[in-house]
Amino acid sequence: MGGSLCCSYREPRREKEKVKELIMREYGTDLPGIEHVFVLMLENRTFDNIFGKFMDDRYASGEIKPSKWDVAVQAGQRLYDHFNMVKDKTGKTYKMPVWSRDPATEDIMSIENLTVPRGDPAEKFVLLNRCLFLEDEPKKGTVPCLKGFAQQYYELETHDKDELGEEWDDKTDFTLLRSPAMHVYLPEQMGVFTDLASAFGLSDTYFSSAPCQTWPNRLFQHCGHCYGYVNNLADTGTPYAKEPNITFDTTRRMRQFSDQTIFGMLLSHDVEFAIYHGDWALSTLLHLELHSDFGYTRSYCYDSNFAAHVAAGAMPPFIWLEPQYLQAGDKPPNDMHPPHCTLFAQELVADVYNNLRKNEQLWSTSVFIVNTDEGVGIFDHVPPPDAPDPEAGYDKPIMGFIVQDDPRKMSWNPFTRYGTRIPCLIATPFVNPMTVMRPDPKLNDYPFDHASVIRTIFDLFIGPDVFLTQRDKKAPSMVPYFRTTCREDLGPKEVKHPVDAPSNTGLAELTGTCRGPRQCHNIQGLRVEAENNSDAHGAESVAKMKERRGQPVETHIKK
Repeated sequence: MGGSLCCSYREPRREKEKVKELIMREYGTDLPGIEHVFVLMLENRTFDNIFGKFMDDRYASGEIKPSKWDVAVQAGQRLYDHFNMVKDKTGKTYKMPVWSRDPATEDIMSIENLTVPRGDPAEKFVLLNRCLFLEDEPKKGTVPCLKGFAQQYYELETHDKDELGEEWDDKTDFTLLRSPAMHVYLPEQMGVFTDLASAFGLSDTYFSSAPCQTWPNRLFQHCGHCYGYVNNLADTGTPYAKEPNITFDTTRRMRQFSDQTIFGMLLSHDVEFAIYHGDWALSTLLHLELHSDFGYTRSYCYDSNFAAHVAAGAMPPFIWLEPQYLQAGDKPPNDMHPPHCTLFAQELVADVYNNLRKNEQLWSTSVFIVNTDEGVGIFDHVPPPDAPDPEAGYDKPIMGFIVQDDPRKMSWNPFTRYGTRIPCLIATPFVNPMTVMRPDPKLNDYPFDHASVIRTIFDLFIGPDVFLTQRDKKAPSMVPYFRTTCREDLGPKEVKHPVDAPSNTGLAELTGTCRGPRQCHNIQGLRVEAENNSDAHGAESVAKMKERRGQPVETHIKK
């Protein structure tokens, strides 16, 4: 895919004393003793879906006051007070409230009840506008009402049944008045998340970077903007149509993704990174910068390498973790993307934590952040606020928009607003138990988003004067809210999985009925295309990557 954009020149890594000086000047605090940041980005869940009930109880008890963005709790509303209206095919309307499974009458820990929704919530940009604003193209300054999630879920399930003959496993229930898009999990169902949030912390003010789907938000996470794209693939066709399989046009689009990433900026300052992935790392597919030795030789199969590398203490400063997105034989996806089961994502989070916790020397200098890329059409009750424009990201010089209209035609720059609020788990001995991390208004006017992870990592390892775009330059950092020293209690030695692993029979039943998500990542096709179009060094790197299953740690990952 063209020449390597790998940084050939490296500035000497800044001395820690210089970074300390810059941090004190910027935030008035000491530099925390953090040497490793692990970030796992899962898929497509909102904060309320994962942590809503857990935090609703804490707000109600008075333990935690609502954030300045949570106007509903400030007004005395509880989580289950929220609702959406749904109009059915006959024109009759129904009130669909936020709801959870009932432990008194339902097996809340069954695979079925840990897989809600088992349909495909809205994900395309225009449908997310309908979820947030009840209109396709909101005017600048329009306040999100958050009233369209249930209707868009119903419209999608109806389209697939009537037009495609596909009936969803999880449908809008007009008898029980339950919309799968309005479902929130109980704390005991999200045991790994709630146990780690209790032992360490979370943020209830973390939003997706763009009101868009997966790829734009993953681009934001790595380079502080998304090149102006609001959808993964095409935005042609009807709003409810499934995404077409357009590998050729998609790879043409990916050739435009050539700006520097967090990986390249770190390496240019002599700060190493590693990528651990399930089936394939989307990060290496989405960024031209990583289509060479630069990216491929720093990419490892998670199952074959992560535990051994952690046990050896062979970890660089920044470690990017990706789940398994697609079915692999009998192994189901663990990315948490509806309609995938949350059980397996929790299993992955527990595995990462338990491996890190076994190496106390490593864990005592580490932070483990778990988030999702975006919330799709799943309800959250906090309206997304305005966001700083990432240098008008879509004004980057690219040769036209491929299978998408130019967003400059829109009445409102979509990248000056965040997407829905999403879960952000912050597990580290550098926070106290039950921490709720929020930006201090005295330091920053914005909430956390994916650019805050960039900002945090640059602050820790390079300094606060380094940035990729205006978005990560202005993003609030987590650095001022960490303890400067590791707490003596390193946290639980192990986090338990919420239920026993399902039997082979149960697993077969689950994977046999679980369809892939509506917006397919098409990882297999893109991987082949990336291999075929890599430069000579990249082709060799891909070959090395295929061979490296449980191989020794590469020399660039230092103890």
